[in-house]
Amino acid sequence: MSDGYSDVAEALAYRGKENYHGYCFFHGQDIERALEGHGLSIAFGDLNDVAEKTISVGQSVKHALEEAGFEVEWNGSADSRLNVPKINWQRRY
Repeated sequence: MSDGYSDVAEALAYRGKENYHGYCFFHGQDIERALEGHGLSIAFGDLNDVAEKTISVGQSVKHALEEAGFEVEWNGSADSRLNVPKINWQRRY
């Protein structure tokens, strides 16, 4: 997770915060679990670490994933990650 947060900070330093209100990411261990059939966990958050805004970001990411046809599990908490339980991860070359 720390690498993901570091990557977010680096991207914001490069692009600026003006056009963003939140972030989401997954990392290598999440991919490994997805490949093992455990679904894909997605971290998310508000740039200012405000719990209510973090929940709003989670809702936005969940909605976008559902609009794209994914099933998403989430308890609605700012402290939990989204999970896409059924994902057919495919490597493309």
